[in-house]
Amino acid sequence: MFNPKLNQVIKLPASAMMQSWMGSDFSYDDLARSQKVVDDYTHTLLGTSSSGGKTIYKIQSVPKRGKPIVWGKQIIDVRSDGVLQSVEYYDQLGKRVRIMTADKIGTLGGRPYPTVMTMKTDAKPGQYTRVTTKSAQFDINLPSYLFTQSNLQNPR
Repeated sequence: MFNPKLNQVIKLPASAMMQSWMGSDFSYDDLARSQKVVDDYTHTLLGTSSSGGKTIYKIQSVPKRGKPIVWGKQIIDVRSDGVLQSVEYYDQLGKRVRIMTADKIGTLGGRPYPTVMTMKTDAKPGQYTRVTTKSAQFDINLPSYLFTQSNLQNPR
């Protein structure tokens, strides 16, 4: 992680990925959500429903053995166009710990996108963190040097 105020790259160990991002209900791992949700879990389709003319797939994702994942399982609702509707996070005992929901879906960068996301932690009723995305660009070409440590500390 690059901190521009300190002009430093801070390396986060895997154990720190579950820590709160800037004091919010989101974790660093939530922000870095990537291909690992596909590769590190076994997925089971629990059912389908329909909303706003879209099919919603309810998927249970259980971590594969040996993967360093804190969650016992996740229940993910995703629309047929690939837009994430919600993720429920469960501990190893099967108790829900928190939920992330897409409160508003809009069009950003020419594609459907969850423009308002809310994370609620079950242990803190009434508290939540809401993130609003106002603009985005996708599939843009970025020079390979852009995210090097040298360029982050001394932009060209």
